[in-house]
Amino acid sequence: MFIVLIHWRIKPAEEDVARFRAQWRSMAINNDNGLIGEFLSEPLREKEVSYPIDEIGPQESEPYLSFINVGIWKDEPSFFAEIRKYIPASGSSLKDFEQYPRRRIPLHPFLWRRGKFELPTLNEL
Repeated sequence: MFIVLIHWRIKPAEEDVARFRAQWRSMAINNDNGLIGEFLSEPLREKEVSYPIDEIGPQESEPYLSFINVGIWKDEPSFFAEIRKYIPASGSSLKDFEQYPRRRIPLHPFLWRRGKFELPTLNEL
């Protein structure tokens, strides 16, 4: 199993957020045989939960909104074969809605536990 976290740092204007969400929806996964699930998420603020958290917020000079894509794949080759077309070359320019380059954090789980609750079965695009 392979998990990837992608931290998108999007300009805070409503039109930039709308363009980002539209682009994310349009990023087709043609061969989803190796995809377990992908979840584009907005971080919650501490006031929205009942416990202390470390908020993801701008530490750079320009403001941005954070979105985290959590992708769960069969393995890294399945992920890369399908997603490489969306990974910009090092040094390439940002999308017009990006404040800063996205960050990718690939993860290799080595221990896990499963609960009884199942992942959603339908796409929510």
